[in-house]
Amino acid sequence: MQIGVASRGAWLSAGVLAVAAAAWAILLARDSGMDDESMAMGVELKHAGVWLLAWATMMAPMMLPSTPPLVALFGRRSGHAADGVLLAAGYLTVWTAVGAAAYTLE
Repeated sequence: MQIGVASRGAWLSAGVLAVAAAAWAILLARDSGMDDESMAMGVELKHAGVWLLAWATMMAPMMLPSTPPLVALFGRRSGHAADGVLLAAGYLTVWTAVGAAAYTLE
């Protein structure tokens, strides 16, 4: 059974929102308060890898909810749902790179 173009866009949008919701759930579950020694989630963020993981986890719920219209349109226009997924992953990767740049400037 072939998925229609409009249905493909709806599934892509739902998938992006599900990833954002999962990231929110992770943040809420890990929230143990903030103090001066840690940025968030009760984790020492002195190592770049841990910092980038925390940054990406925070960027997903904040930035991904704005992408479903673009991801759906891109997936419909390209004809391949994977292209929409790659677009969303690339968007999050760019924001993670911004975080890496901020970390190095710190």
